[in-house]
Amino acid sequence: MLKSVLVIAGEASGDLHGAALVKELKKLDSEINFYGIGGNKMKDSGVELIYHSDRMSFLGFVEVVKHLPFIRKVQSQLIEEVKVRETKFAVLIDYPGFNLSMAKKLKGLGVEIYYYISPQVWAWGTGRVKKIKELIKKMFVVFPFEEEFYKAKGVDAEFVGHPLVRELSEYQFLSKEELIHRFGLEADKEILLLLPGSRKHEVEDIFPHIYSAAKKISENFNLQIVVACASSVDESLLREIVPDNDYKIIAGY
Repeated sequence: MLKSVLVIAGEASGDLHGAALVKELKKLDSEINFYGIGGNKMKDSGVELIYHSDRMSFLGFVEVVKHLPFIRKVQSQLIEEVKVRETKFAVLIDYPGFNLSMAKKLKGLGVEIYYYISPQVWAWGTGRVKKIKELIKKMFVVFPFEEEFYKAKGVDAEFVGHPLVRELSEYQFLSKEELIHRFGLEADKEILLLLPGSRKHEVEDIFPHIYSAAKKISENFNLQIVVACASSVDESLLREIVPDNDYKIIAGY
């Protein structure tokens, strides 16, 4: 049986960083079989998705409570996969509510758990540090001060750099002229960019309000509205929420 590693990323940012991590790990050992929860980028990097992350995008306490039966079902299925595949290692990426709950179950099976991209426990939820110390083998953090923070709490942590630094350095940016031409924008108007989020529920809640405000601003200052659509959101959803032709959508970038 191939070596297997469980990877869990429940959000668009985690999918992006998880995909980059898996690609690098596969360079070290191409025989590793990765499976778990992620998005299209992780799938493209070779992760076998048991669940797609777009099914895990719950916004707020009420949404989580409403979906508890589904969440428990997902966790149970992942645990069964761990047992069947005899998985010894897991990589959890941010997404603390779900991942720390999974960590407790995985620890009980003797799985070594590594956490990449720390929850912001240094800003809120410091009580979770005790749980992290008990459950996580090692934290791989993206800010230098996080390493110091965890080590002071007795948690093994290593600063590995922020993945966005490399991703931005490798990104092929468009010139303004190329951007205007590719997406049919107006050359004589400045852009008012809207970022409504990467989760379906937050887009539904946020987009109508920020668009309403943007519409007034654009009319007052002669701007064109451009909406960035995350890869985890279907752009048709934006048109359903705000059926207006006065904005352009740029998706998947």
